[in-house]
Amino acid sequence: MKSVLIRMSKSPLNSLISGEQLETAMVAAAFEQEVSILFTGDGVFNLLPAKETKEVTGYNIEKMLLALPTFDVNDLFICERSLEQRQIGASNLPKNAKVITFEEQRRLIKTTDVVLSA
Repeated sequence: MKSVLIRMSKSPLNSLISGEQLETAMVAAAFEQEVSILFTGDGVFNLLPAKETKEVTGYNIEKMLLALPTFDVNDLFICERSLEQRQIGASNLPKNAKVITFEEQRRLIKTTDVVLSA
């Protein structure tokens, strides 16, 4: 089994990329890969409640995030610096997501077999 890290750095408001990345995470997990997701840059906006984001045609990001545990995707990480730069408080984020430092991100990426970014 390989470890797969999906690095989400795009806002859910600009394209279909966020939905496609979450779909990729679910498919990889269905094939028994160990999947983690790292939200960086504008990708942290994917974690905000639906009232603060819009549903992108074809994907409901909030529902997809809620479905991740069904696929055994439980490791969600958030870039601390990205939150600070966008003035997003931890109280607005899912409780099962862990805020990590830049150094922790480097270790995560280094120890993962496959990193997928868009």
